[in-house]
Amino acid sequence: MVCAAVWLAAVLGGCASVKSAAGSDGKTPVVRLKNGIPVYLHHDNSSLTAVSLYVRGGNCMLPVSQSGLGDALFSMMLQGSQDYSYETIQKLTHKMNARFSSAFGSMNGRVSLFCIDYYLDDLLPVLLDGFMHPVYNKQQYELLMKEYEQWIQTRKSDPGAILSKKILDNVYAGHPFNTSVQPTEDTLSYITPEHMEELRTTLLDSSRLFVVAGGSFNEKKLLALLERTIGLIAPAEKEFVMPDIPAVTVKDEQPVLCSHENSAGTGSYILVFSAPEYNSDDYAAALLAAEIYGDQLYNVVRQKYGACYTPGCNVVASLAPFGTTWMSRVSDFSGIAAYEAESRELMAAGKIVLRNDDDGGYVFGSVEDVLDGCKNSYITSSYFDKMTLSASVANIAANILLYDDPDMPDILLEKIKHVTGDDVRRVFNEYWVRRPSRWYVMTGPDDQSKVKL
Repeated sequence: MVCAAVWLAAVLGGCASVKSAAGSDGKTPVVRLKNGIPVYLHHDNSSLTAVSLYVRGGNCMLPVSQSGLGDALFSMMLQGSQDYSYETIQKLTHKMNARFSSAFGSMNGRVSLFCIDYYLDDLLPVLLDGFMHPVYNKQQYELLMKEYEQWIQTRKSDPGAILSKKILDNVYAGHPFNTSVQPTEDTLSYITPEHMEELRTTLLDSSRLFVVAGGSFNEKKLLALLERTIGLIAPAEKEFVMPDIPAVTVKDEQPVLCSHENSAGTGSYILVFSAPEYNSDDYAAALLAAEIYGDQLYNVVRQKYGACYTPGCNVVASLAPFGTTWMSRVSDFSGIAAYEAESRELMAAGKIVLRNDDDGGYVFGSVEDVLDGCKNSYITSSYFDKMTLSASVANIAANILLYDDPDMPDILLEKIKHVTGDDVRRVFNEYWVRRPSRWYVMTGPDDQSKVKL
């Protein structure tokens, strides 16, 4: 499952691999507009350009009663503005094969442009005018509301979505992350152009904004345009500071049992537990422990007992994280919790199930037998994820948001390389075994009585 507090998101679609040109000191050049907004300049040898405007502070600063408001606002920024109608924007993006995108998450919001450098002068004004002067096109607003209504109705009939919402509502009760990215049935009526504009005015604070430009572009022209637009935004009376995000604690409470007719004959079991923060020394080891344990569950719960179709494990990257051990399409309602416990006890004892033998037993190995493979898998995927221009821009933005340093080395990758078998065993026993956890279960109404935890 994916947590709403996750902070990393891709900016736009993929493109060819490029070679970066950093400043003479190896650092990403940064220029400040007259009002103090920093503009980070990531030049490369491609003919493509990606520009993203970020606003610090997201849903964590909005009450639950305003869930979905930020997402709606940033969506409408790209649906027509003072100087560019919705129809004009559609024609430009089609003709110039460009893409605009937006997002508003727990910690920040952004609007982005991806295009061939030749068209940047034509398209960047569209992005900036949308941010500065959205008109909340009536037709597009009504379409957006219908999309939200359909999304809400669809989730009502989706057992997985219902279970995920139950988990998030419980784990983040009273927490800043309890404000949802998407609207809820209770907040849909609050999402009006008037309320979107009220939110936008609070975001027009130069101390909250920064820009990341990547690819091939004329730096002088780019900065001149930014000065004429967002460079006119004044700072708030008090400089913006991100609020502290408290950690969450999973308590050892009664299991949460849910039922839905669309789960008839099958089920989903999720065990939620406390997890280390992304900047904790334990986080890298927890990532590898989760991958190893996912394989352990597969060999025990699925291969030996045939109790479910897909088991797995996940540790959320967040300032207020939790972990999940999950089993979907469950067929053995009464035995699966015991099979998960068996898997956990074996791994806690340092026994990794490499495979099942012909007699139904286990072939054991150690954490060290599988650790290098897990590391290599993570490192390979990490490198592939950063081989595009859009990924480079997103990585710079993430470093700014997390560390206030665009050139922060990939600390997590370095930590992954140095994780030992002892680290994995220690972290697994601390978070998966010793700390409290809680079951969340979704089955069909007639299967509730079969659940045994």
